[in-house]
Amino acid sequence: MGASNKSEIIYFLLADVIKNYVVDQALTKINVQNTSIVLWRYVDDIFVAFNDMSVLNIFLDSLENIHNNMTFTTELECGDSLAFLDVLIEKGQTGIQTTMYRKPTHSGLYAH
Repeated sequence: MGASNKSEIIYFLLADVIKNYVVDQALTKINVQNTSIVLWRYVDDIFVAFNDMSVLNIFLDSLENIHNNMTFTTELECGDSLAFLDVLIEKGQTGIQTTMYRKPTHSGLYAH
């Protein structure tokens, strides 16, 4: 393993620690016991769902105020569905259903 690979591993580990800290700090601002939460983390992406829009706003405000150099983008559900990574997550009457998601610009071509 070369120096470059070690540096990359350290970078990703540090980024993961910071991301977890930031999310945990934002979660301390809300009353988690009285709130339904779905929270998935993958690399630098976070999927979070709350049962109350006011709780979501508190969470987002907390994220934005943790550090001046950190910015977050948000995407709200549209028609009871939301694309997260390559998964379309849909709210159904029996819970959450998932299907594979492809962007409208997806051509179906892959390079090796």
